[in-house]
Amino acid sequence: MKKLLEEITNCEIIQKTLTENCKSDCEKIIKSQKSNTYKNFQLPEPWNGDIENCKILFLSSNPSFNQDEKYPLGDSDDWTKSDVSDFFINRFSPDKDYAKNELYTLQSAGGYSKNWVRFWAAVRNIARVILDTKSTVAGKDYAMTEIVHCKSRDEEGVQDAMDTCANKFLDKIIKISKAKIIICLGKKTADVVKRRYEIETTEMFFENSAMDKVFLFLPHPNAREERNLNKILTHDELENLKDKVK
Repeated sequence: MKKLLEEITNCEIIQKTLTENCKSDCEKIIKSQKSNTYKNFQLPEPWNGDIENCKILFLSSNPSFNQDEKYPLGDSDDWTKSDVSDFFINRFSPDKDYAKNELYTLQSAGGYSKNWVRFWAAVRNIARVILDTKSTVAGKDYAMTEIVHCKSRDEEGVQDAMDTCANKFLDKIIKISKAKIIICLGKKTADVVKRRYEIETTEMFFENSAMDKVFLFLPHPNAREERNLNKILTHDELENLKDKVK
């Protein structure tokens, strides 16, 4: 797991783009951070949580960029390889100070963000329905990852980078995760997953017996669409999901 984590966070395309001005499909999203040096670049986010042993894996388009967040940087003396791994694997651990109450980000200036991360809240609510409990543990019961791992605001550069990043990392992530349920959030994510794994369906629920996984295609938390699982899934589909995580 840590080998793949390091492979993603140290993606060679980033350094080539920033130091050698190499052209690629990832150029737009890399330069969207407006970082002049790799040292100040917020590293790609491989995932958050124990991706190997989580029960549910959430998959979205890309992580959002927030320059005020205390977050691993490239070539920074403040972040060793061990620190970077610990941050992404144990980001929501109550024994760490990377996040507060699974909803607030640690800030570079000290303390935590005033506003909670709505995406994290939405994901937790979905997990609680499937796990049939209000006592979920972020990072343990469920983990989060993305198609594109570089951070940007409002998905800037995501469309261009999707195939490149998916080709490099998505299969490896799916392979190491024992999660029986993969929840794909948003149309961009669904399009990539369906094309890559030859899922020919317009339904929200798809069970892949060969992979021993259920793919659930839901609107992105920011979309103005119905996301209540009790309303958009049949009783049998929801019970099937609950059985998968028991």
